[in-house]
Amino acid sequence: MCIIRLYILIIIKDFSFRDNRNMLKWEKRLKAGKLIAGMKIYEGTI
Repeated sequence: MCIIRLYILIIIKDFSFRDNRNMLKWEKRLKAGKLIAGMKIYEGTI
């Protein structure tokens, strides 16, 4: 769980540094999709 929380913090930090709103929207969707996939893989390993 600690790894996932750290990953989420990094993503949020990354978003706050970006200016382009449209790109931000698409990157959020992309990264959210990657995070969900990563969490499913992580859950599968336990």
